[in-house]
Amino acid sequence: MWNYMKNKDVFVSSNREGVKRVLEGNYAYLMESTSLEYEVQQNCNLTQIGGVLGSKGYGIALQKHSEWTDRISRQLLLYQKRGIIEMKKQKWWRSTGTPCSGSFAFVQSNFPKDKIQASSMNLVKKSALPSKLKVFMNIQHVKNVLKKLKLVKTKLYLKSKKKYAVQNINNKNRKPCKNEHQRINETIEDTLI
Repeated sequence: MWNYMKNKDVFVSSNREGVKRVLEGNYAYLMESTSLEYEVQQNCNLTQIGGVLGSKGYGIALQKHSEWTDRISRQLLLYQKRGIIEMKKQKWWRSTGTPCSGSFAFVQSNFPKDKIQASSMNLVKKSALPSKLKVFMNIQHVKNVLKKLKLVKTKLYLKSKKKYAVQNINNKNRKPCKNEHQRINETIEDTLI
């Protein structure tokens, strides 16, 4: 393999260029597993051969002794336990708009299955992290709004707060408005129903 790769014209400068050369034929491209999985889902003419060569972890940097460390860790573990991470991965990787949904073509290899499964789990954990953070940030936003409105904390209040945060996950940079308490009250009423 290295004898072939000594030739400088086999290297590419981007994943996009690598995928293009693979589709043109007679070219194999080594690619980061998350990006590769996405490309295989988007283009049915691509195939992943073998398993993951190595794995990397992603992390969230926080200040030492930050009050957020335990909260974020607990929330991530809870999402993993409830399958929310896998659900988000399915939504974004295998949504109805992808032409190759559910048709991964893996060639059999001697790579141990338990390592492939462990690598897949790492991929799931890493790919859903941004979604988890967004839900967590929305919950914090709603908490702050409710504090400003001086609403009493009850079980119903806490339940509605979480439901409201999840429902409004896509509202980027939304600032509290005068009618914020009406929206929250509507959510509380919906929770009662």
